Amino acid sequence: MPKETKWELEELSEKIHKLYCEQYKKDNKKDYWTKGDYSKLDEKTKEYDRNIARFISNLLSKQKKELIEEFIKLADTLESEHADTEYNEWRAFKGFRNVLRDKLKE
Repeated sequence: MPKETKWELEELSEKIHKLYCEQYKKDNKKDYWTKGDYSKLDEKTKEYDRNIARFISNLLSKQKKELIEEFIKLADTLESEHADTEYNEWRAFKGFRNVLRDKLKE
């Protein structure tokens, strides 16, 4: 599965910081000193947010891969049960399944 781009990682990191600021405000009844402005953070602090973003991204990628693998297994089972079917819809479905198989190899 393709990895996230640097831009996507940074965008997710910004969202994580904004969520932190929202929670800080709820808990402390005042704004966090950055007021949600990610650019005010130093690089070391941004790297904490990036690591959280990487963790989330990796977890979601793993779950996506597992779902695709499960779909392929189900499609293979259907094919074995309906191997004699020659409908165009079935051929299209098999083609879609094969595209997903190729995506897993990337």
